[in-house]
Amino acid sequence: MSYSGPTATLTPSNNLDYETTYTATITTGIQDLTGNKLQSDYTWSFTTAPEPVPEYCASKGNNVSFEWIEGVAIGGFSNITGKNSGYGDFTAETIELTTGSHPISLKPGFGSGIYTESWKVWIDFNQDFAFTTDEVVYSGSSSSIMGGNITIPDGVPSGDTRMRISMSFGVAPPACGSFTYGEVEDYTVRIEGTIDTIPPEITGVTPAVGTIDVPVDGVISATFSEPLDPATVTTATFFISDGISCGRLARWFNPY
Repeated sequence: MSYSGPTATLTPSNNLDYETTYTATITTGIQDLTGNKLQSDYTWSFTTAPEPVPEYCASKGNNVSFEWIEGVAIGGFSNITGKNSGYGDFTAETIELTTGSHPISLKPGFGSGIYTESWKVWIDFNQDFAFTTDEVVYSGSSSSIMGGNITIPDGVPSGDTRMRISMSFGVAPPACGSFTYGEVEDYTVRIEGTIDTIPPEITGVTPAVGTIDVPVDGVISATFSEPLDPATVTTATFFISDGISCGRLARWFNPY
């Protein structure tokens, strides 16, 4: 809080939340130099701005007179793109991919002569609006059509994200910024079914349900349909009770 006549300024200790309505209050505890108090509390409301939408960094080739990205094919998707002044925004095109391997074909276009082009492809798997080295799914150099495979790993978030394809003459293209000769194209990739949302099931128990004459020193266990998080297998989540004793019997079996 600061005051420099005739203005009092309240500076929050932390940034306010986006798109939130706040009410400010000045009470009758405020008074002038001769002790005259504010006649009544004064309140007013305001609403903060919406949260800014993150943007991907810009990238482009500065000269497409000699080479450019002519065509892209991934899985069952293909796009003949032609020259796009160094950058082509094809994010309206959605490429649907699942986990696993998918064929990719990248075709350069040439104005005069044939040159060796360096390619690099990124997919923003964690959807953080950045292209990192561990998100490079394809790279290589060729003076003709390049072919190979890209892999969508298990466990990446599902949904729409950005794929960037860059082709540069002479040197490997950067994820951001401009370079002299070549072109950049952006696409939308829709990744399906990459997060496990299926809960585990119990597929068997020992002793079996309804078993009698179970040895008093026997083992009690349960088998599950998929691997578990070992930290969740505790006496709070797996226990036995005789229905008479107070509390739970702490004896249990941890398979981990």
